[in-house]
Amino acid sequence: MTLIKHSPNTTLKTNSEQSTTFLVKLSTPFVSAVKRIDKMFTRTRSDTVVVKGMGKAMEKTLGIGGTFDDKLGYSVGYYTGSVEVLDEVVDEEDEAHESVYKKRMVSYVELRIRKDRK
Repeated sequence: MTLIKHSPNTTLKTNSEQSTTFLVKLSTPFVSAVKRIDKMFTRTRSDTVVVKGMGKAMEKTLGIGGTFDDKLGYSVGYYTGSVEVLDEVVDEEDEAHESVYKKRMVSYVELRIRKDRK
């Protein structure tokens, strides 16, 4: 029996969402993420950047929010939630290799970093 984990749909709908949203993965380097998010403010005319992290990347995402809040003086809003994902379970012993999909919940954190400094 093999478990194939699928990630939730993280496609960004509009061009403005693409330029003002940063998705954090577990493999994202911390310092370069902070620098990239800071550059997003200079490249876009928006005064808010959204940072999202799910599962194991939540701790890193909260650390990024803390850096912008405490050290850089930005205003940061913290929002939490959960999203439903489908995992595929393949029974290798079965000759047909039929897949069964199972639902699971994954937690996420969303930061809204505003340009106006405290």
